[in-house]
Amino acid sequence: TDITEQMNLQYRLHSLAYYDSLTQLPNRTMLEEELNKQIKQAQERKQKIAFIYLDIDNLKYINDTLGHASGDKLIIHIANILSYQIKSPNLIARLNGDEFAIVLVNVQNVNDIILEINRIFEYLRRPWILDKQEFYISASMGVAMYPEHGTDLTTLRQNADTAMFHIKENGKDGFSIFTSDMREKTWNYIQMSNQLRAA
Repeated sequence: TDITEQMNLQYRLHSLAYYDSLTQLPNRTMLEEELNKQIKQAQERKQKIAFIYLDIDNLKYINDTLGHASGDKLIIHIANILSYQIKSPNLIARLNGDEFAIVLVNVQNVNDIILEINRIFEYLRRPWILDKQEFYISASMGVAMYPEHGTDLTTLRQNADTAMFHIKENGKDGFSIFTSDMREKTWNYIQMSNQLRAA
């Protein structure tokens, strides 16, 4: 029996479930499954993992001025840079609109992370050319480390997001490694924002 069509359907369903349709990068679902495996492995081997949240700073500007089709081209451009720079067993995923996740496994120390991030920034900061026009792209990254900043995906993601929020509040276009006082500062900011809205 020819099962080619059935196999093609299974492949398409797998792609829809685990890969982002625009960039072909792993999506949030696949990231969660793979990171949980990496955390278990790191726990057994007493290794460190870095979870990096990357947010494109000026995607809204591109979407508003050039249209969403151009914004999609920028997202693909960023995805290509990350795919070129980050190799297995490290992970990359597109989480949503302008947010990506990078997971660095078997990290020795903070300097390893800083070197990797600076290498990514070197490529991100090169001019992006669209229709013969140059655009300068910036991104903000927040870093959380296993096991110092969390021992599960949810905590690592929250703390990396908090660190990214910190860099957004301090001029964007850079990176920040999570510290416990960031959480308190972010919580105070949220409370103040809510109070201002109520006022």
